[in-house]
Amino acid sequence: MSTEEKKGPEFLLDQAISEIRSESVDDAQARRAADRVWARLAQEPAIAGEPETIRSCADFQALIPAWREKRLSAARAMLFEDHLHECPDCRKVVAGEKLVEFRKKQPAITPVWRWAAAAGIVAAVGLGAWMLSDFAVPGGTGPRATVYAMDGALYRVSNGSAFQLAKGAGINEAERVRTTKTAGAVLRLRDGSLVEMAERTELSVSQRRAGVTIHLDRGAVIVQAAKQRSGHLFVATDDCTVSVKGTIFSVNHGMKGSRVTVVEGEVHVEGGSGVQVLHAGDQVATSDTLTPVPADEELAWSRDIDKYAALMKDFAVVRAKVEALPGPALRYESRLIDLVPANTQFFASIPNIGQTVAEAHRIFREQMAASPAMQQWWAERMKSAEGDAKFSQALGRIRSFSDLLGPEIVVALAPNAAGKVESPLIMAQTKSPMFRQQLDAEVKQINTEAGHAVLRIVDDPFQAAPAGDNEMLIYAGNGIAAMAKDLALLQAVAQPAAAGAFRGTAFGVRVLAAYREGVSWLFCADMQSVIAGSATNHEGLQASGLGDIRYFVAQRKDIAGKTENRAELSFARERQGIASWLAEPAPIRALDFVSQDASFAAAFAIKDPKLAIEDVFRMSGTGGGDFLKAMADIQAKTGVNVRDELIAPLGGEIAVTLDGPMLPVPGIKVIVEVTDPGRLVTAFEKLVATANTELTASSPTAPPVQMLKEQVNGKDYWRITGLKGFEMHFTFDNSFLIAAPTRDLVVRAVDHRKTGYSLVASPKFQALLPRDGHTNFSGLTYHAIGSALQPLTGRTLTPEQQETLKGIAGDTPTLVLFYGAQDRIEIASRGTFFGLRPEQLMGLPGLGLQKSKGRTQRWSRPS
Repeated sequence: MSTEEKKGPEFLLDQAISEIRSESVDDAQARRAADRVWARLAQEPAIAGEPETIRSCADFQALIPAWREKRLSAARAMLFEDHLHECPDCRKVVAGEKLVEFRKKQPAITPVWRWAAAAGIVAAVGLGAWMLSDFAVPGGTGPRATVYAMDGALYRVSNGSAFQLAKGAGINEAERVRTTKTAGAVLRLRDGSLVEMAERTELSVSQRRAGVTIHLDRGAVIVQAAKQRSGHLFVATDDCTVSVKGTIFSVNHGMKGSRVTVVEGEVHVEGGSGVQVLHAGDQVATSDTLTPVPADEELAWSRDIDKYAALMKDFAVVRAKVEALPGPALRYESRLIDLVPANTQFFASIPNIGQTVAEAHRIFREQMAASPAMQQWWAERMKSAEGDAKFSQALGRIRSFSDLLGPEIVVALAPNAAGKVESPLIMAQTKSPMFRQQLDAEVKQINTEAGHAVLRIVDDPFQAAPAGDNEMLIYAGNGIAAMAKDLALLQAVAQPAAAGAFRGTAFGVRVLAAYREGVSWLFCADMQSVIAGSATNHEGLQASGLGDIRYFVAQRKDIAGKTENRAELSFARERQGIASWLAEPAPIRALDFVSQDASFAAAFAIKDPKLAIEDVFRMSGTGGGDFLKAMADIQAKTGVNVRDELIAPLGGEIAVTLDGPMLPVPGIKVIVEVTDPGRLVTAFEKLVATANTELTASSPTAPPVQMLKEQVNGKDYWRITGLKGFEMHFTFDNSFLIAAPTRDLVVRAVDHRKTGYSLVASPKFQALLPRDGHTNFSGLTYHAIGSALQPLTGRTLTPEQQETLKGIAGDTPTLVLFYGAQDRIEIASRGTFFGLRPEQLMGLPGLGLQKSKGRTQRWSRPS
């Protein structure tokens, strides 16, 4: 920075503020000054009608009339105006908002939803203590971050003052720091995470038991999150919360909203529309006014932009190569089935994938050897050469053991003598006399590293002591290796008195049927036994039809170079209740309105929507009578019979889609078959009229809900607006209702049907169809994140950046099909295991493979 720049107005102002801020004042002198001020205020005579003392917001609000009429003394006026700067509630009262009335009287809960409100109160009481301790209790003492690197000035700001920080300075709980124009900084959190701040960025850091939160007030950050041992790392803005366990991502927050871009790993973004799960290369914004920005442009300000671009490209290459690895050979029989307990409720057969894991690790290492960016990233993850060596050692153990074991590992769960399922039985065949020698060495090493006995080898399960609290037992004999916590399970393996008993059970027969077709990955559950032994509401399950579930069987195998995934949910009789809603395979015409650009689609054929609502009414008779009353209350209040006027006009098809790029406007569309459009429109009009009646009673000044009918090119379109910015457009075409947030989306959906530009007609969709004898299906789910990112590759990018985005945008879509049969529901997909990637199943680091809590889980915003 030049001398002239250093003497600019902004620098001089910051310098002056810093000098004032850093000036020390004697504590006794400060107390004497404060005493003089309060003594003077106390001597000020109160005007009639004003409070003599001022302690609360109510006292300050009582001064408003005198303040407006300029009748307050100079001291009281100064005190009043200072309070206004700090109190948003009092500012609202001064502005004329009826804040006090709002506090005194909350809107009444209508009888329709009273039962739901009661349930919410119960849940809130039950979770209150947990939330208080988990989110409100500070996590330890000391600085939350330190200044790791600087490029320009970084300031601590408080109460309008600023103090310049030096490299290595600590940042305490909730202290706000900001960078100036043309400045940048890197903060290091206590867990080792690095937070790179762009210019004019302001943030604070807080820590609770739930994790560390970076409160981003404005600006942009790139976070290299360290692996979280407990809790999560959060980045919170005023319109979204980002949560991770360990990854690299950026958050850019401004007056128009926030945008999140992921470089590596998995990121959960919670906003007004719910939770979205992002992976490397994905980007999402919280506002429709924010357009997509290429990753290189979004991260261009960073000192590590080249590294981030290279990482995204490298991870895409590794992912493609791992997915191309050949799968294990099919198995048609198993000696281990004869050792499974007869009362087994869960059975899994997993291929020996030690060689596959080693091959995936080799691919990862090869890519890393050619990429300095990956080498640096890996070094930061491992923290030391010792950490890298331990990781390689762990993979070496897996590979060495896999060479000594047979082709499969069986896992069985069965209730013990007390009727509880507490310990799994894990078994494999051994094929080398060296197994016992290596097992002894590995168990000794593991116990030494743990500092206590976590594994114990038992030569004779009939003479051995039971397992300790944190101990697993291993038996190796008769060509079998078995591990369990329950000693009785190992006794049955060592000297099976009922060998082969499982084969004679109904569940065993179902498992053997799967083997006859060839298995690779096999997961089976005896659902009737599980339900019978649980504390579930059996009466409610029977009423819903889900109590008839008999078996769940899921398989994954490679056939002719194609990976096929199939699952079956079978029932003890013809499907009833909820289980019967899915129709048998049939053409789903609703998909005609879903374009080939869709990034997500879900469509189902339903037997009869009216029968479905009748099932709900019937189920409510088993303990949910309030639901019946709620429906009656809706009819009494609105004049709309839910079953006859909203449900009966519907046909048997429904589709929901995110059609086209996710940005700038999420193209969410709902397509529903309708047999009587006029009756449905009339019902909508009644609901709008009732909503306006309620709105007028509760908020007289609020704008009304409007339902407007417009004609465009000879076609009728409806628009419903109101209710805090809600807007919906819909029309009817070819016996379907098409609804979306904008009319343009509705018009385009109609055009897709007319031109044949539908998802099911696209080659990429056809390539995902699993191989079977069905000509149609009952339902599907489809997602293709690459479709949303594809427009980014058309921007002006360097050749290397174009290749990076093409690798990400070319990611293979996922299609899952559902087939309804008389007594079962079948599920099928090709490629990924119902949305899970092979590397996720193997748990390799660095590819978004952190332990997941489920993609639908919502992360609560911490305090």
